[in-house]
Amino acid sequence: MNSLQKQLEEKVVLNENRIAEIRSRIDSRYEKASAQEKARMLAKAVHSLIDRSLPNFSMETKKSIRMGLIKEKVAAKSWTISAGDLVEYSVRLATQEEITNEMSPWVIQHVRATPDLVTRYIDQLVGYFDDKEPEPIEKNITSVQTTSEIHTKQTRWLIRVGIVGAATAFLILLVVLIMEFPSDKKVDFSKKEAMVLAEAETIERVPNDLPPHLQYKNINTDKLRDWLHGRNSLLAEEPYFPTIVEVAAEYNINPLLLFAITGQEQGFVPQNHIRAHEIANNPFNVFHSWEDYNTNIEESTQIAARTVVNLSKERPNDVDPIQWINRKYAEDKNWWKGVSSIYSQLEKVVK
Repeated sequence: MNSLQKQLEEKVVLNENRIAEIRSRIDSRYEKASAQEKARMLAKAVHSLIDRSLPNFSMETKKSIRMGLIKEKVAAKSWTISAGDLVEYSVRLATQEEITNEMSPWVIQHVRATPDLVTRYIDQLVGYFDDKEPEPIEKNITSVQTTSEIHTKQTRWLIRVGIVGAATAFLILLVVLIMEFPSDKKVDFSKKEAMVLAEAETIERVPNDLPPHLQYKNINTDKLRDWLHGRNSLLAEEPYFPTIVEVAAEYNINPLLLFAITGQEQGFVPQNHIRAHEIANNPFNVFHSWEDYNTNIEESTQIAARTVVNLSKERPNDVDPIQWINRKYAEDKNWWKGVSSIYSQLEKVVK
């Protein structure tokens, strides 16, 4: 295993502890929800986490990669998904255009390697999987037709592992069967959770009027979280950090912008503040302040995100986008300067 591959394998995207944290958060927030509702929330959260971790592929590609990963992990009775897994499935199922335009920048963001080395590594993986011959195909599968490159690559690989024509049904059945005979792993999905695990939809980025650099993109969350820890920020902890990132994805906003706003409004909520946990419920000071409106991190982040999206509309081309948001987000006319400065600092942090 070379150094680049090792770095990717060591970067964990999802594991049993993370799933347990998500389940615990759902149980805490939605005590009155039914088991079926909670199962769907868990499935959606797991799928969302995988989708957000992938390069900026199409919804169709992301869904194909996610299905393949979940099937493999269920069969292996292991829920650890690494950046290396994402790369492997991406080169199998993404279009050539997506691999060329999105894969290399994504890998460079996650490892210490030169662009040339990353390009060679990806080219080697593409060549390896393209050269592998598919296994014999059953007669009732040979008539599968495709209309695009992604369908061709997806079908070729799905045939290789024997799930063409019934991928979703097979996956659900496999999950349920394995859950009937749980392994000794810490994560033990209930049958209701298992039944919906393969059904959650891929997140579609909501169009907005923010400039491209302020729209959602994958960031190095490890670096950002470490930096926040260094500032003794409560927002580096559960449930604050993942919630802000998840809502940013939902509203198609660069997570750094939302964190920059919390930095301007509340200095990222230092843990040693006597009322830190109250402030962290609304670190954006939506509806005037955290004292006037003390809700929870999910709702306050959603309100802040909607406000940012709405205030971004009809911006003149010659006006800074954060300054344009400032006109109604904050009474302080210099608010945007502070947010912009923090945003620039965070960009350097996650490089």
